[in-house]
Amino acid sequence: MSEPISQETLKTLFSTGSVQDVALIKLPASGYYLQIQSGLNVYVLKSQRQQHRVFKSLDTASKFLKSINIFKFRVVTS
Repeated sequence: MSEPISQETLKTLFSTGSVQDVALIKLPASGYYLQIQSGLNVYVLKSQRQQHRVFKSLDTASKFLKSINIFKFRVVTS
């Protein structure tokens, strides 16, 4: 099961080289959520109010990832 993490925790994991995979997962209704693998742990990015932060588009998600210096990620649509 995925554990929610904050943006600050994601930045820390990435800056220490602990992140093996970053994926944007398409939701059935609309939008994408961010899934991060670090070792044997799988995390999802949380928002301030929700368990999962949902990005409305790939562009929005991509801009967010670039803003925290993550330039390589996968997109899972099914």
